[in-house]
Amino acid sequence: MIYQNKQNKSYYYKFSLNGRQYLKRGFTSKKKALTAEKQFKDELLGIDKSGYHRLNLTYSQGLNEFKDFYFKSQKETTAKEIARAINSYYINYFKADRLIYQLNASDAEKAWSKINSEAISPATKNKKLAFLKRFFLFIQKKYSFYYSSIFNLPKFKDYKISRVKKKKLIIELSDLQQLIQKANSKYMKLAILTLFIYGYRLGELLGLKVNSFDFRNKTVENYINITFKTGDGGFIEVSPKTKKSDRLRSCSDEYLNLVREHIKLNNLKSNDFIFFSLANQFHEDLHDKPIHENTFRRMLQRLNPNITPHTLRRSLVTHLTERGVSIKEISKYIGHESIRTTESYYLKQSDEKAKKINNVIDQIINDLERNSEK
Repeated sequence: MIYQNKQNKSYYYKFSLNGRQYLKRGFTSKKKALTAEKQFKDELLGIDKSGYHRLNLTYSQGLNEFKDFYFKSQKETTAKEIARAINSYYINYFKADRLIYQLNASDAEKAWSKINSEAISPATKNKKLAFLKRFFLFIQKKYSFYYSSIFNLPKFKDYKISRVKKKKLIIELSDLQQLIQKANSKYMKLAILTLFIYGYRLGELLGLKVNSFDFRNKTVENYINITFKTGDGGFIEVSPKTKKSDRLRSCSDEYLNLVREHIKLNNLKSNDFIFFSLANQFHEDLHDKPIHENTFRRMLQRLNPNITPHTLRRSLVTHLTERGVSIKEISKYIGHESIRTTESYYLKQSDEKAKKINNVIDQIINDLERNSEK
C-alpha cells in the first residue's frame, strides 16, 4: 500500500508479507512508489538475481545450494563428506518442500528430537547437529534469515543410566570352607586361604616366594608385586606400588605349618614362587615363574563364579571387624594406611596388635578345620 508524507509531500510503500513488514520511503510520486513496491515483491518471491530475502527458497533447494557451495569452496574430502551427509539424513529433518524462512523454534525442536532418537553415540549426534547449524549459518549469511532457535539447540550429553549396584559379596566362614573343600589341590587351598587371611591383592599374592617367609621369626614379607602387563606376554617383578603395600606381617603357627607342608611337597627352593606356574601338556611345573593372573582367576571362578580375589580381601575386613579388631588396626594390616617407618619398627610397635590379629586368624583356621571334620 502507498502512503504520502504530508510534511515533505513524498511517498512511501508499506506492506506485510508472510508475517513480516516491509517499508521504504523517499519516492517523489505515487507511480514510482507503486513500481518500486511491485519490483520489491517480485524480488521477495525469488525473481531478484541477488537472492536477498528469497522467500520461495525450499529446504531441499537450500541443501543443494549448500552442497554446491562446499564443493566449490572446501577441500574435496570435506565437500564429499557434506554431500554424503546431506543425501543420507539431513533431508529427513524437515520436509523437502518446506520454505526456508518459515522454519521456526518448533521445527528446530523436532529436528533435535529426531537426531536424539537415533541409535548412535552422543558424539555422532553432536556431529550431525553441528552440520545442521553450519547449513543454517550458510543460509543466514546468504539470505539474511536468522535462526536463533536452531543455533541455540543444546548439545547432546552422554547420560548414563544408573544401575542399582549389587550388594558386595561377603564370604561367610561356612562358604569359605566349602570353597576350600571344592578346590581339588592343596595348592589352590593354600592360595585361597592366603588371599583371605592376609587380604592380599592378586599381584601381591603371586609375588610371594619361599624367601618371603621367615620361619624363625614367624613373619612373611610382601616385597614383590607381579604384573603381566608387559606387552610381550611375560611378567615382571616390581616393588609394591606404594610403601603401604610393602608389608612385613606376623604369621600364625597354623598358617606357617600349611606353608611348610606346601614347600616340602613341591620341593621349592629359596627363590621359587610359592604360587608357581602350573604344569601343562608341554612341560613340568615352572617353580621360577608365577602362575598367570588370568589362569588363577579362571581357577577361582570354576570353584565359584561370583568370587574374585578382592572378594576374599573384602571379606577379611568384615570378619576382623566382627571379631573386635579396630578399623585402624585392620587398615594397617591390609595396607590401606601409609606407614613411614621400617618394617621391623612397625612390628615392634604393633606386637600386641599383631598377636590379637594372629589369634583371630588361628581361630578362623581352627573353625575351618572343625567344620571340615563334620
